[in-house]
Amino acid sequence: QKAGTSWLHEMLQNIPSLGLPKQKEVHFWDWNRARGLSWYSRQFPTGQKLLYGEITPCYLTLSDHDVQEIHSLFPNLRIVFVARNLVDRAWSALTMELRNNVQGMQAGQFALNENSSLDAVTRNRIDKESDPDKQTNEYYMNRLEHSTHSQRNDYAKGL
Repeated sequence: QKAGTSWLHEMLQNIPSLGLPKQKEVHFWDWNRARGLSWYSRQFPTGQKLLYGEITPCYLTLSDHDVQEIHSLFPNLRIVFVARNLVDRAWSALTMELRNNVQGMQAGQFALNENSSLDAVTRNRIDKESDPDKQTNEYYMNRLEHSTHSQRNDYAKGL
């Protein structure tokens, strides 16, 4: 999360031989596994593509069992790992979470269209209420201890 994967998805979409889902994060292996492999395959475009792929940063925290399943289904799979400075990544994630909390979302949820349908008054209120400078150090330390952040900052465990 917050490591440049939106940019990577946008760049990879420009490769004609690569089939990516329309949405960047499919979350099949962590949130949508119960929907089945047929659902997963429908997330990808049809047609003549040489390669298929997806970008879901949370996969870094998958269990060994899930990783083994993925390998057994896709033995030729290649992984692109994008790392970001951990302090910059954590700060970016914390400020996004703060903004999302102001909008009523829980940790781990994501805004679909980053305020695209909000009027100017509402956007201004959200900006003021989610000003990072108005939070205490204790707020940030408590949030960093939450599994949402601690798991995503442990790159070594996921590799």
